[in-house]
Amino acid sequence: MNPEYDDILRSKMSESSYSKLTALENRKLYDFVGFFAKHCNPKSVYMCDDGAEDEAYVRTMSLKLGEEKPLAKDGQTIHYDGYGDQARDRTNTRYIVFKENLERMKSLNSVEYEQAHGEILDIAENIMEGKDAVVKLFCEGPAFSEFTRPCVQFTDSWYVAHSE
Repeated sequence: MNPEYDDILRSKMSESSYSKLTALENRKLYDFVGFFAKHCNPKSVYMCDDGAEDEAYVRTMSLKLGEEKPLAKDGQTIHYDGYGDQARDRTNTRYIVFKENLERMKSLNSVEYEQAHGEILDIAENIMEGKDAVVKLFCEGPAFSEFTRPCVQFTDSWYVAHSE
């Protein structure tokens, strides 16, 4: 684990969240969360373990911040996207591809990975300042398969964390 991130993570995470992260003993995950905690600069980082307590807390925060609204049926909520968030903006949506695939993907408004990665990091720098970040872990594909893809969500939207 990169010691560069120790102080940052300890300062932005509760003892419980930090313990959840370190209990996994996964250097890549620790460094990933540390990098984005430093780069995006949220005021805090909440690590989820998907237990009932976390699920309730994430839902409560989404309601408290107005990202979701309660429905009449107990336990159900609703989220409204803004008018401009509907569907895909075909003009500005770009597809990130590796250099060797760029030519055959050019009709899809594609951009080379290295260039896109740099643009994304430029946009993300300090983007969460003053906000809380939520970290969730996922498994795409069947568990313990060659098709399994571990995923990490690092978001400042409690609604996004709740909807996942």
